Amino acid sequence: MSQFKYLELEHLLRKDIKANHFLPSGKLPSVREMCQNLGFSKATVLHALHRLEAEGLIFSKPKSSPSRILCNCNLD
Repeated sequence: MSQFKYLELEHLLRKDIKANHFLPSGKLPSVREMCQNLGFSKATVLHALHRLEAEGLIFSKPKSSPSRILCNCNLD
């Protein structure tokens, strides 16, 4: 287990993305769902998502609700 919770969540999401658990441009669970289902704080979830977005693994749909985070599954 990682010393930092955001790295733990980042690892979980990266593993699911690379295992094709999400359709290309498919919606990921909302921030609220990740907080409730995985037991992470909102700040932790947002930090992990921002890091994955910076890597290009996920993206936010412009002019959409903040919870509309999509998988960029076409990347290797």
